Amino acid sequence: MYIVKTLYRDDSSVGYRLKHRKLNQQKAVKMAQVMRAVAHPTRLRILARLCQAESTVNQITESLGVLQAIVSQQLKILRTRGLVKVKRRGLYAHYSIAKPELRSLLCCVEKCGTPGVRKRGAN
Repeated sequence: MYIVKTLYRDDSSVGYRLKHRKLNQQKAVKMAQVMRAVAHPTRLRILARLCQAESTVNQITESLGVLQAIVSQQLKILRTRGLVKVKRRGLYAHYSIAKPELRSLLCCVEKCGTPGVRKRGAN
């Protein structure tokens, strides 16, 4: 077992505190499933859009410039993993993120994916 330091928001203060938690196999598998579900450029873009506002498939399609069939397919994956939820209103399905923590995850991934540019040979 490994000890993982996780950051969590302490509502009583402005900052963050570290919380130590043991990471067992079952928890690691669930975390890996979430990471796999998020690890696709189109799904990341869909989640980023849904972090901004609840949206229909048509709104997501227009916003991302991706075919409707692709958006629907990616939303199905996100839905089966429990990352997005859907509400039916009349003829339209409105999608939103299922867990607010996804916003933090996306911000973290964005920061990790855009490191400072270093020149070759520079230390």
